[in-house]
Amino acid sequence: MPATFNLTATVVENDRLIDRVEFYHGLTRLTEDLSPPYTFEVNEDEIGTHIYTARVIYDTNHLVDSKPQAIPISHGPYDHWAETIHGLSGNAAIPMADADGDGVVNLIEYAIGGSPTSDDGPRLPRLDTDTGTQILFNIDPKRNDVSWVLERSFDMIAYTEVYRLDGATGHQQIMEGLQVSIDGGIITALDNQASEETRVFYQLVIENEG
Repeated sequence: MPATFNLTATVVENDRLIDRVEFYHGLTRLTEDLSPPYTFEVNEDEIGTHIYTARVIYDTNHLVDSKPQAIPISHGPYDHWAETIHGLSGNAAIPMADADGDGVVNLIEYAIGGSPTSDDGPRLPRLDTDTGTQILFNIDPKRNDVSWVLERSFDMIAYTEVYRLDGATGHQQIMEGLQVSIDGGIITALDNQASEETRVFYQLVIENEG
């Protein structure tokens, strides 16, 4: 998935006539901008360190170059999962896309150990009320660039965070009244504050740290 960022040149005129600003990737001229703000959006897909400069042309035939800027481009674990493992590309590879049309966006499928090319319904959060109010959901323990956050609401308007698992550190934050166990790739949260007389709603939020 390409890295997208803006190149911006700030030009102080000092009574000079600014003709244009040109942007370069190494020795390759990318574009020119004839009026401020001088900016250009870059979409770069090649991993590595890229050198960019801006060139100001003023008073018809004079020029001055900016200091070269080194910008590193790297692909994170999500990009590897989406592009290399599952062969997604373009808009289908972005985290909030639903590549397989199953109603679950790629980022959630990534976090729960699913696939962006097949139905992941059985891995989604589910409710078990046979022995109290239990919320079960799958995780992929290898995902150290995401956090899993369980939120609760009694009116479907205001949600409160009751559980958080940080994939990078393995640290858990558990609100009072919640009992949590992890068995392999399944988290079970028993909510002791829920009762049969009270309507309660839950949602699982995935935070991507990458």
